[in-house]
Formats: sequence, structure tokens, C-alpha cells
Amino acid sequence: MKVFVTGSTGLVGNNLVRALETKGFDVVGLVRSEEKGNRLLGDTNATLVKGDMLDVPGFDTTEIHCAAAVTEMIE
Repeated sequence: MKVFVTGSTGLVGNNLVRALETKGFDVVGLVRSEEKGNRLLGDTNATLVKGDMLDVPGFDTTEIHCAAAVTEMIE
């Protein structure tokens, strides 16, 4: 089964991509930056697709949404 993971370069998404692969899933990861995607997921078999949540390509897959808006608090 093919699974589409948004937020695949984030903490949860990155670990989810790896866990799904160990279970035999064909993983497609949505990345905003090809460089970051290759750096963080280049050692996996995941297919990386550059895009964002405002323009998600049509996939015939199960989707797992892990993307979120993150802001850093500076104290």
C-alpha cells in the first residue's frame, strides 16, 4: 500500500516515514525543501515530492497528515 505523509521532514513525520517503511509500505513524503528532504530522508526509499499544503498533488494513496505550523518562542 502506498501512503502519503505530509510534514515528512518534521519530527513525527520523519519517524513515521521510517516506521511505515519497516512495515513494508511504499511511502511518498511531501517536502517543502528538496534539500532538507534529501538530507533527512535520503537514506530511506521514500519518494519525495516538493510542494506545500496549499497545492497538494492528487495522489491515489492513504494520507497521513503530520504538517503543522510551528513557531519558536524566544525568551
